[in-house]
Formats: sequence, C-alpha cells, structure tokens
Amino acid sequence: MQDEKTNGENRKHKDSLFVDYFSKDRDWKQHFLSLYNALHGTNLQVADTVLERVNLE
Repeated sequence: MQDEKTNGENRKHKDSLFVDYFSKDRDWKQHFLSLYNALHGTNLQVADTVLERVNLE
C-alpha cells in the first residue's frame, strides 16, 4: 500500500505533463484533436474546428 504523499506527488507530476502538452505547447490544438480523434474514432482537422482553451482550477 502506498502512502498518500507519494500518490499526491505522482499525480501532480502526471498532471503537469498533461497540462504542458495540451495547453502550453504552441501546437496544443493539434495535440488535443489527435487525442480526441483517437478516443472517438473521428478525423477532425485543426483548420475546420473551433477550439477554446478552458483551464480548471
């Protein structure tokens, strides 16, 4: 069984990687659409899709 401190640090590390890749990177729209397309079996393109960046606290 892992202690709570280890779980919190690991989760925070994973979260920061996700946030950096999908919101701070200059190609965030392409990264997000690639993930969305993979999960939903679609073929949306950046040029044809309006995306709005929303950050949750």
